Formats: sequence, structure tokens, C-alpha cells
Amino acid sequence: EIIAYFGWPSERVTAIHLGVSPMFAPRTVAELTPALHRYGLTPGAYTLCVSTIEPRKRIDSLLAAYARLPKEILAAYPLVLVGGKGWQSDHLHTAIEVAQRAGWLHYLGFVDEADLPAIFAGAHLFVYPSIYEGFGLPVVEAMASGVPVVTSNCSTLPEISAGATRLVDPHDIDALSAAIEVSILDAPWRQSSIVAGLRVAASYCWDKCCEQTQRVNRTVDPVKQ
Repeated sequence: EIIAYFGWPSERVTAIHLGVSPMFAPRTVAELTPALHRYGLTPGAYTLCVSTIEPRKRIDSLLAAYARLPKEILAAYPLVLVGGKGWQSDHLHTAIEVAQRAGWLHYLGFVDEADLPAIFAGAHLFVYPSIYEGFGLPVVEAMASGVPVVTSNCSTLPEISAGATRLVDPHDIDALSAAIEVSILDAPWRQSSIVAGLRVAASYCWDKCCEQTQRVNRTVDPVKQ
């Protein structure tokens, strides 16, 4: 985008991936239970989305897609939504309230950062249908936690997930719903996605991010600043 919109030559643009905290890692049921109990959650018995509630995250698509799942899946794997209120989100919060009354959505709002690793690791599936990201760190955090991921086939998300996730058009509600359903139920895919996700997430390191950033900084001529 920098090249396209600002006309900078490609050799002057460097993309550097972020890192993921080692706090995001697979955990045993015994490790998860105390933290999840505070939020009324059961390990392995919910689908998770962690996102600011705003249009670009396509929470509307997620809610519409999830509502189409079979009743037995909604009962066994309710959707847990974590995230504070963002811009132009009043209509989304109205839809959230409707889904909560229907019983298949738990909206936790803002959650203390210390509790997020357990909430990630306790999920059966992570879904992130965003249409625009600077990086997409929640997807990497989910992979690092050993959780299969369904995410968008656009923006940065195919790049950062590197083949470890199930990609879907976030505008196609039927396709998103089908992707969520099969990802909840398909045990062989789930296992292969967990293994691949852990491998991909291991490549995202804050030390590496810092080293690459320092390397770029050292190439800049201070006289020209």
C-alpha cells in the first residue's frame, strides 16, 4: 500500500512481522479451569473471536454465519466474543444483544490482558473474519495457543497464517458458516491445523522483530532526515 499510494520504490519498503508473547501456548484443562471459571467458560467447549467491535472486523458476518449453524453445535460450542466497543458499532451491539438472548453468544467485552492467554487456549476454534488488518496478531496468538483457526482470505491474513488456517470469503455468509461448521467437526483437519499453526506461530518472535527493525534503522542515512 505504501508503494501503491505514496509512490515509494519497493527497495525502500520493508515489511516486518510482529512477534507473539510466549504466554500464548497450549495449556492443560487443569491449567485453564481456574481462569475460565471466572468467565463461566468450559475448556474446549466454545468458539472464540477476539476483536474490537467495529465494521472492518466483520463481526456482523460472524454473527449471521454462526446463527445458521445447527442447534446442536450452537448448544455444544457457543460463540464467545471478546473486545471493546469500536467506531460505528451501535448496530453491532444490537445484534450482539439479540444473539445473547438467543443463548448461543457470550459477549465478555473488554477482558484483562492477563486472562487472554487462557481464554485463547481454552477455545475449540478461533474465528477471525476481518477484512482489513495491519498484521492480524489475534490469529497468530490463536495458532500459538494450539487452536485451529478460520480466517479471511484477504488482507494480511493469508500471509501471516501461511497455510495453517482455513481461509474463507468474509462477505459470503453461507461459506463462512460452512467453514465454521466443518472446522468444529472435522477432527483430522483440526489436528493438522493445530500442528501447522504451532509451527507457523513459532516463527513470529519479538526478538526477530526488533532485530529486523534495528537493521532497517541502521540503513537510514541520518544526514537525510
